[in-house]
Amino acid sequence: QLGLAVVVEHGDAQRALRATEEMRIPTTILAGVPDVTPILDKLLARRVRFIAPLALPDTVASDCLSAEIALPPPSGASPGGVSFITDRRTVSFRDTDAEKGALTAQRIASVQRAETSPARLAAADVPFAFGSFGEKGKDIRENLRRMVEAGLSREDALAALTTRAADIVGLGDAMGTVERGKIANLVVTSGDYFADTTQVRFVFVEGVRHEIE
Repeated sequence: QLGLAVVVEHGDAQRALRATEEMRIPTTILAGVPDVTPILDKLLARRVRFIAPLALPDTVASDCLSAEIALPPPSGASPGGVSFITDRRTVSFRDTDAEKGALTAQRIASVQRAETSPARLAAADVPFAFGSFGEKGKDIRENLRRMVEAGLSREDALAALTTRAADIVGLGDAMGTVERGKIANLVVTSGDYFADTTQVRFVFVEGVRHEIE
């Protein structure tokens, strides 16, 4: 039987980890944190299981101002690992471009950390699965492609959607793989799931086939 602690707000991640440690909850599942940089060491030390969000922030286009700004490296001491630039404050109307450039650079860095978080988890051997967290179905494959382009292997991405997801919530005996006797929730595609040209042909939900138009 699993003792679970699930948090979906990033601001509560550190608190949740402390609380589960103090309460001696044997199995902790942390969920919905978009940037694992500040808590990765604790996830490893505590052997915490993780459910990564399939939702990603919108991409941010770079511009000439933001491209010139070198952000400090991520720090676990700041929220989400974001290092804010303190010398870009607007002191007159002439300085607004510099501040806009700094904010754009920070947004770009935040998007990049969200895209690379699953790859960081995989590289550190932290058990993780994916959760939709309300993300629109039409955006999920594109977000997965962005994560793969950011370093996550296709094999780890598929495992996080299937086998590892089932194992993390203790349902590996009932789902996660295509085997006789397991729940038949399947997605059938015309090719590589991550390829742009691949189409979803149909899905099975508990063994019932549904056509995709």
